[in-house]
Amino acid sequence: MKAYLIRSFGFLAMILFMAIYVPLTPAFAISQAQINLYKQGILYYDIDACSATANSTLYGKDNPEKIWNYFKTQGMDDAHIAAVMGNIQQESGFNPTIMQKGGTSNDPVVADPGGWGLVQWTPGSKVLTTASEYNVTGSINELSTQLQVIWAEMNGTTPAGATNFMENFTNTSTLEEATAYFANKYEAAGDPRMETRITFAQQALARYGGSPSGITASSGTTGCTGSFVSPDCITATGTAKILCAAKAYDTTSYFIGIKGGHQGGAAWHESCSTIGPDCYLDCSGLVNMALYDLTGGSVDRRGPVADIPNEPQYWQKVTYDEIQSGDLLVKIPADAGGINHVEIIDHTEGTKIFTFGAHTSSAPQEDQVGPSQYTDQPGITYYHYIGPGL
Repeated sequence: MKAYLIRSFGFLAMILFMAIYVPLTPAFAISQAQINLYKQGILYYDIDACSATANSTLYGKDNPEKIWNYFKTQGMDDAHIAAVMGNIQQESGFNPTIMQKGGTSNDPVVADPGGWGLVQWTPGSKVLTTASEYNVTGSINELSTQLQVIWAEMNGTTPAGATNFMENFTNTSTLEEATAYFANKYEAAGDPRMETRITFAQQALARYGGSPSGITASSGTTGCTGSFVSPDCITATGTAKILCAAKAYDTTSYFIGIKGGHQGGAAWHESCSTIGPDCYLDCSGLVNMALYDLTGGSVDRRGPVADIPNEPQYWQKVTYDEIQSGDLLVKIPADAGGINHVEIIDHTEGTKIFTFGAHTSSAPQEDQVGPSQYTDQPGITYYHYIGPGL
């Protein structure tokens, strides 16, 4: 994600702990750019910040960031998202399994008659009925499912019984007013001041949002612009097919040299009757074999990574903003000794590049073919395949 602006400690402290009257702006529609669906092992749910249709997946390093990004994909402006965040933090501390009576449970029924979940649905079992009414599927203890329920209630009937909630909520003119409106008309909290909720909302706005001293519509602090998802290899088209062909070699081992994919496709397959750890590929050898398989043998390049910039019949240099799944990331130098290295791009997330390749011992996945991660930086170039066979 794009780096947030660094603010001085004193100024940030003032933002977090003083009551601020902040003018709001109307909600606006953001880009539909999509980011990765590639599993990162993040708690509760994984990743997709920017597709408003892919609501079953979330993006962010922790629950607060995922919640912020979820509402961002729905077209909400920073300040109104902050108002929602302030209330959720007060209700649950962003924990989707917390119970009002203490402790946590994946089953909301256990919480009855008390509250449960992100917004403390009361009784806890109420969220199951609500999810069914709005056709929200998925495990109810998961963050994504609960956010979908909250969004459906905000656009339908809230737990407090309010209708036309979104119209009135987005018409609130200050952060304080928006936070209190959500507390009263969604949470039925009953306190018009909600000082703690407002403080939490200010913290969320300062951490994730735009300029806290005069809020305007966000210019993309979620880092979604230019990002894209990992392809579905069943329906992949274009250069994404190169990535998908390479993934067939996930179980092979790393070895640099002729037997690592430079002896020609037919010879390689003859030496490896069953793809597995006893078969070997190096970084450019993996690219060679993916193209060989993809093109039915019509492209049987055998060259090392150093040849890629000098093969205009196959590769066209592109910028970072132009890359897509199946393009090549060429790192010069990549490893000790200045050896060139190439990876096949899977997807991007802001300046993070998730790749698939054959790695040396200094790479995250040692001596093996599989996924890795890079950051866009000087010394990395990108190439798009323009040869035959796609």
